[in-house]
Amino acid sequence: MPDKPHEIFSSLVNVLLSLYFGDRGVEFLGTDSANQEVDGEAAAQPDQSYCIEGVKPVPDLAIEIVFE
Repeated sequence: MPDKPHEIFSSLVNVLLSLYFGDRGVEFLGTDSANQEVDGEAAAQPDQSYCIEGVKPVPDLAIEIVFE
């Protein structure tokens, strides 16, 4: 389970990207941390992900928040 600073930063990224896309009139859908898989190639569960201009099996943008 991610800790609080990780979740706060992830939420901030979501807000900033939503404002950016909205300001530029970009149609987008946030799919958050939904599992993403391309059979036989790769699988991931990002912290934030976005489909641009319609729903797609694999999002256009996936973001993983890493704290060290």
